Amino acid sequence: MELTLEGRLLAGLAIPLVGRIPAGPLDLAFEEAEGLLALPGKPGFFALVVEGDSMAEYLLEGDVVVVERGPKPRLGEVAAVLHEGRTTLKYIYPKGKRVVLKPHNPAYPTLELPAEEVEVQGVFRFLLRGQEALENLRLLWRF
Repeated sequence: MELTLEGRLLAGLAIPLVGRIPAGPLDLAFEEAEGLLALPGKPGFFALVVEGDSMAEYLLEGDVVVVERGPKPRLGEVAAVLHEGRTTLKYIYPKGKRVVLKPHNPAYPTLELPAEEVEVQGVFRFLLRGQEALENLRLLWRF
């Protein structure tokens, strides 16, 4: 007997890889299922491939980040955020009715936006370093 793909997700035996996220300026958001990673997870976890260098040296282009949908980020946590149809990966600092999005790389600007215009899509939980890690992971399923 073998679990279906949905069964693996429900049992916490896989994490969906849903696309790419810019670690740079806000960019258009596209969520597109790419496959399932053979990693233990839990409902609400999903993976994204980092593009850009606004979070370098902390997160590098090609890293795979796993984020959790649902929890409210704590002060200074890294989060995948959506603003006006554009997405990015930044440190997040709620500040009353505003939200500060800060890059790790000082070459990029810090953004301060109205809180009601920012949607937290997921809070960073862990990463797989570099594209090689993704290539070495067994994808259970791929589009």
